[in-house]
Amino acid sequence: MSVNRLGNGTSGGSEIGEVIVDSNDLGNAVDKQDRGKVVIEMIKRLIYTRGIKLDLIVLEHPNNPLLECNVSIPALYWKVCYPSGCHLLVDDTIGSFYNVDILGSIFNRSGCITLKDQDQNQDQNQNQYGGSSEGNDDGEDGADKIYQNISVVSSLTKWFSGKSNVMGGSVVTKNKQIRTYFQDCTITSGIGRDRMIFPQDCTILEYNSRDFIERMQRVNRNGQYVYKRLADYNKYITNGNNGGSGDVDGGKTSGLIKQVYYPVNNEYYNETIRKTSTSESESECTNGYTASKNGGLISVEFYNECDAITFYNKLKCNKGPSLGTNFTLVSAYTILAHYNELEFVNTECGVSRWLIRISVGLEEFDELDDIF
Repeated sequence: MSVNRLGNGTSGGSEIGEVIVDSNDLGNAVDKQDRGKVVIEMIKRLIYTRGIKLDLIVLEHPNNPLLECNVSIPALYWKVCYPSGCHLLVDDTIGSFYNVDILGSIFNRSGCITLKDQDQNQDQNQNQYGGSSEGNDDGEDGADKIYQNISVVSSLTKWFSGKSNVMGGSVVTKNKQIRTYFQDCTITSGIGRDRMIFPQDCTILEYNSRDFIERMQRVNRNGQYVYKRLADYNKYITNGNNGGSGDVDGGKTSGLIKQVYYPVNNEYYNETIRKTSTSESESECTNGYTASKNGGLISVEFYNECDAITFYNKLKCNKGPSLGTNFTLVSAYTILAHYNELEFVNTECGVSRWLIRISVGLEEFDELDDIF
């Protein structure tokens, strides 16, 4: 997650300016479950103590590639963004908007915190930290006011399409400034202000998305299946079923895999999960295997280079960048995306260079067994 002040654009829009706070800066100094609370307090101090006017907070949900959720989105919105007027921009591509409901989680939270309460919270923040903020003065009422400072973006190229034959993205917003910014982007790209997407691309996206729900149900099942298989892999080789170059003690290896990243048992992710109807839940149960809504993206960190290379080379599946394809797609994420800054992402962001990212596809379980 990053917190930014907006710089002045050159074509009537805006561009991202100085990064004020980055949750990765906290490193391992704070327990992961408490990190979100600390970040919120840090931002509130910036606003009410230092008097900094924040324009934009950007975060992925969950983040890429560690698939963590380090802050409560409803808490961030109600405690920081709404009372201060700062805009919250959430990218839900990794989780997919089938699995997570960002706007719904904020709106549900508002059921027990009224708009009047928010005005009182703003006054309390100013009294606690000193100083002041401009606050939310858009003049809107009800749900319009609630959603004025929240936008959700998503890549339609990924899970929504699945077929890797079209590119697109979506923005859900009530904020006029955000809408104008993206319209300006279409002018720069040559599409035109009144045409946010090429008609042919729109046709392909619509066609590909007709089975989106059914595909995401299978992706969720397969993601959970592969996660459990990888999480149990060290146990499997410890029992002498496979060779490995891990540390050996008394004839037993400690395993190849250091950690498997997947958004399970994360309270900040769970509070945003989209509610599922009973009939939909029943349709998600296959072979006695009921899927959660944790998605199909998994990252695997290895202890050393040799094991990471061996694992990657032996996988019998497609390999390359991107995610959300109908077929399983694997990439050596850190090497591919951050080759020129490996030391930085390792020491400052906690992302190992021996990390392999897996986007699980629509294969049957026996096919996944052959791959992994």
